[in-house]
Amino acid sequence: MKILVYGAGALGSTIGGFLAQEGNELTFLGRDPHIAEITKNGLRIEGIWGEHRIAGIKGITGLSGISQPDFDLVLVTVKSFDTEQAARDIAEHINANSLVISLQNGYGNYQTLANVLGRDRVLAGRVIIGFRINRPGYTEVTVFADKIAVGSPYQNLDTQARKVADLFNDANLPTFYTDEIDAYIWAKIIYNCALNPLSAILRVAYGRLGEQPETVALMDRVMTEIFSVTKRMGVKLFWDNLETLKKAFYEEMLPPTASHNSSMYQDLARGKRLEIDALNGAIVVLGKQCCVDVTVNETLVNLIKFLESR
Repeated sequence: MKILVYGAGALGSTIGGFLAQEGNELTFLGRDPHIAEITKNGLRIEGIWGEHRIAGIKGITGLSGISQPDFDLVLVTVKSFDTEQAARDIAEHINANSLVISLQNGYGNYQTLANVLGRDRVLAGRVIIGFRINRPGYTEVTVFADKIAVGSPYQNLDTQARKVADLFNDANLPTFYTDEIDAYIWAKIIYNCALNPLSAILRVAYGRLGEQPETVALMDRVMTEIFSVTKRMGVKLFWDNLETLKKAFYEEMLPPTASHNSSMYQDLARGKRLEIDALNGAIVVLGKQCCVDVTVNETLVNLIKFLESR
């Protein structure tokens, strides 16, 4: 299968690397020096999934050199603020049978892709695994919380979604198909909104946030506000009440990633733009539309934007 990874950072490079190792033809769109190192010496993957070296990946820093729109599958792994540009770029380099799957954080990504590319080609995935780039050409799998979930958000591409899940599993990427992909995406939004900004502001790993009563109280308020927003919107979650959600968060979702530093924390340390607008920022927008109090989420957004501005 011919596959384009649009946004070959830590997540995209690692998933793409395992797909390439299984014999698929991979093209990575990303930035130098990471892409230059992969093109020259191959991709190295380290960490809890073992050590791998994958050669033969085509690395590019722009789509201008691609003349034939013949990708079977495009993995969109850019930050959420680049999704609209990604959709416009991808539109010029796919054919009628191509599929596009968002493996991103935050609210609104697959919707943005579908608005540009059409609902008849867009899938969605939920990834809750830790990845990082240690140096150009080297990625690491740091934590594993759950299998990758793949589904058709518009319920029109279920067969194709199952095939993508099979493709990932064949490449030793633990994956399952679901017809409840929205619920999985919202579960991760809740997880990210509760953990990422506090991890970045306080510069601690996830586990520390669950140890202190002060941060637990803040995360409880974040989840309370999001739960109210989703109920007002009619979103179907896995939890019928707030206490069940909190129990799942502290007992099931947080512990497997306790040692992980959030991508927001890592990006802030590197001076990169942050994804807060697609996480707590999206909750603020949705909350105000639904007339729900989102004060704590809004406060976290303001604090992150102050740190980002520095």
